[in-house]
Amino acid sequence: MKLLITICGRSGSKGVRSKNIRDFLGRPLIHYTLISALQYKQKKQFEMLVDICVSSDSMELLEIAKKYEGVFTIVRPNELSTELAPKVPVIQHATKTMEETLGREYDIVMDLDITSPLRKFEDMENALNKLLDKSYNYDLVFSAVKARRNPYFNMVEINEGIAFKVKQSNYV
Repeated sequence: MKLLITICGRSGSKGVRSKNIRDFLGRPLIHYTLISALQYKQKKQFEMLVDICVSSDSMELLEIAKKYEGVFTIVRPNELSTELAPKVPVIQHATKTMEETLGREYDIVMDLDITSPLRKFEDMENALNKLLDKSYNYDLVFSAVKARRNPYFNMVEINEGIAFKVKQSNYV
């Protein structure tokens, strides 16, 4: 079995500028995802082939990724680097590029978000096991967390230039 782990990060961010390379506990944020991927690869080395790639339009992010042995870097095309670009075509581009570069076809692609630094080996393993469990017949597995509070607490609509809360709440 051949597994590709993709790690996709844009240079632009509307929320936190350069968040993917920002310092988090003494390391760039992407460090934690790269370490998770590399540890997963090491633990699975006798069971399957695992390749890791980082796809980005940020040269700074790609330079950080190049420091990690066994991590491939892919320069993302401009049309896949906008804030409106969906993630699936980015993952597809990374997969196709890796398959062409290394001359192999992947059985499974696992995409890891850079902004989840607390991910554990068990999290990745559980997701893969669910995907491989024939009794479920899944094509896709993803993780989600139930919201601790109503997500409407900070949503607004703009009406005639004035922002109004969608739902009234006690949250400020």
